[in-house]
Amino acid sequence: MRRLDRPVPGVYFVRSGGFITIGFANNLDVRIGGLQVGNPTAIELLAMLPGPRSLERRLHSLFGEHRERGEWFRVNDRLTDFLTSLRAIYRPEALDQKEPSQPSLFGARRTAE
Repeated sequence: MRRLDRPVPGVYFVRSGGFITIGFANNLDVRIGGLQVGNPTAIELLAMLPGPRSLERRLHSLFGEHRERGEWFRVNDRLTDFLTSLRAIYRPEALDQKEPSQPSLFGARRTAE
């Protein structure tokens, strides 16, 4: 399987309690670490979609009615169904082209508590 030499920029979906943040990162590992430092509960990486920052803005608009604050959205059926659809379209094992230290596209990963 082909390995990537550097992090791929894209949009991530991270869950913390009853909220999901939709954000953009050039380096997902660095961003996840920053999110965890500022969060008192363990966070869970739900998905990552390679793409430009404009994709993040479009997703914020799509789920805007569920926005709680900033990039954080209340967990809701529409967002959950979207993430489930992504999992059905993309098989995680086929998309895991990252270095072992980086998460797969849909590999749920919890940070240390």
